[in-house]
Amino acid sequence: MDTNMLDVSGKDELNELAGKSDGGRGGGDLSSKMRQAILARARANGDDIDFEDDLDDEGPWEGPQAGSTCVVAVVRGDKLVVANAGDSRAVLSRRGEAVALSRDHKPMDDDERARIVNAGGFVQEGRVNGSLALSRAIGDLEYKQSKNLPAKDQIVTAYPEIRECVIEPGDEFMVIACDGIWDVLTSQQCVDYVRARLDADVQLSRICEELADECMAPDTKGSGIGCDNMSVVIVLLKDTAFVPGADGKPTLRPRSAF
Repeated sequence: MDTNMLDVSGKDELNELAGKSDGGRGGGDLSSKMRQAILARARANGDDIDFEDDLDDEGPWEGPQAGSTCVVAVVRGDKLVVANAGDSRAVLSRRGEAVALSRDHKPMDDDERARIVNAGGFVQEGRVNGSLALSRAIGDLEYKQSKNLPAKDQIVTAYPEIRECVIEPGDEFMVIACDGIWDVLTSQQCVDYVRARLDADVQLSRICEELADECMAPDTKGSGIGCDNMSVVIVLLKDTAFVPGADGKPTLRPRSAF
C-alpha cells in the first residue's frame, strides 16, 4: 500500500487515543477494535501491536463508510489530560459546575470549515460534504483520500485535540459520553442529573443506565433526537460522598472525612 495513503488512514492516530468511542454510521466494529488495540498497547507498555496490519488486511481503501469518534481521559498525578477527535465529549463537575474538558468538532467551526474547504470538501447544512455531521473521526476513509495532504489536513482528520487541567479540591466527577447523550442534555444538565443520583447513593453503573434511559426518545416518530446510539462513562475523581453544605445543598466531601 502507498506510504502516503498509510499516513492519511488515521491508524497512527489510534495510538494517541483511548477511552470513549462512538461507532456511529456502522462504526461499532471499528470502535470495538479501537478499544482492543488501545488496551493491548497499554498492556504491552507501549510496544507495537498488530492492529494496523489487521486494518490493512481489511482493505480500507475500497470505500468503507464506518467511522468512530474517540475521547480519552488520563489522570497523571494532579493533572487531567483529555484528547478527543469528533463530537463525543468529556465534562468535569467542579463544585457542581460543568467544565468542558473537550470541544465538539463540528463542520461549522471556523477552523474545521477552513480545513475541510482547503482539502477540497464543502460544508452543506452543517455537514461535511452534506453528509457527515462531525469534522474529526477515526475511519470515514472516504474523506481521507488525498495523497497530497498529511493526515491532519484531510477533509476529515483523526488528529486529536488535547487539553490539560489541574485537578482541584472541588473537582468531583467526570462524565464521558457520545453525542447521543449530548444531543439531549447540556453539559450542565448532565452534571446536575449525575449529582442528584450520587446524592441518592445510586451506584455509578446504575446512574449510567438511568442517564441513557432519560435521554432515550419514547419512539422514533419525532425529530430523531434521543434515537441515536448512547454510551456513557462516569468517573469519580476521588473517594467521595455527598453531605449537606451550609446552604443545605449537597456537596461532595471525601469519605475519609467521616
